Amino acid sequence: MQHEQASVAPNETLFLARRKRFVTVYNPGPELALHCGLHIVTFDEPELFPWAEKLIQQDSFMAREATTWATQPLEWPRIQDLLTSLLEAGLIDREPPKAVANPPLSQAHFDFLEEEAKRPGVDGPRSWNPDSQAVLEEIIGLGVPIGYLETVMAVHRLAHIAVDREGRQVGEMNTFPDRLRLRTPTEWKTCNYAGGRYQDEMPMNMSALKSMLAHWKPVLQATLLCREEFLKRFPQSPDGTWKLGEVHAAASHVLALVSLQVM
Repeated sequence: MQHEQASVAPNETLFLARRKRFVTVYNPGPELALHCGLHIVTFDEPELFPWAEKLIQQDSFMAREATTWATQPLEWPRIQDLLTSLLEAGLIDREPPKAVANPPLSQAHFDFLEEEAKRPGVDGPRSWNPDSQAVLEEIIGLGVPIGYLETVMAVHRLAHIAVDREGRQVGEMNTFPDRLRLRTPTEWKTCNYAGGRYQDEMPMNMSALKSMLAHWKPVLQATLLCREEFLKRFPQSPDGTWKLGEVHAAASHVLALVSLQVM
């Protein structure tokens, strides 16, 4: 590989400024993918899997130490090439990150809040309106019979406009169409939780997060049960992979369960 900047030296100290943003995903193959924002770094050599796992545990490290992270010691030229590639991708740095507990809000954050303030609201939820044709006319300008609802709105979105016990819409920001989204008091903050959205420029809905935390484990359990039932009807390929259509169908199946309960 031709590198655009000087290769990493053995005695250099390197830093992971966005360590908390890394997410590991093991794929069939086998393959290990490191996700960090829009970056995806893949490893298809099993001996490098523990090396990659060790890498994202570091806040800083001496470059030569990375030769000892695999089960068997790795040669420096190989590690040098890996580290230099990661350096060029901006996933590791030569300079220590600035310690900022509460980073300043991004321009994208302010733009989002401004758009939210301008967004027209509706005078109340439409989920229990007995005059369904009037609601459809409000959405699309045409009062079609209720039997044609799915030509306007996907089945997994039907429950989004419903209001829960806290007075919040089930769909939150995903409520569709946008003109049926209520104005609900919402706390927006920069995400400081480890994961793909760590200190992302777009804000996190903290009001929804607080509610979700109370129900997250039951939601995951229900999703797992739905997945098992789906696979009974549509078994995976012998190599354990999914077709794109199956992923879409399974996701719609899980999300439409909420619509069924609302009905």
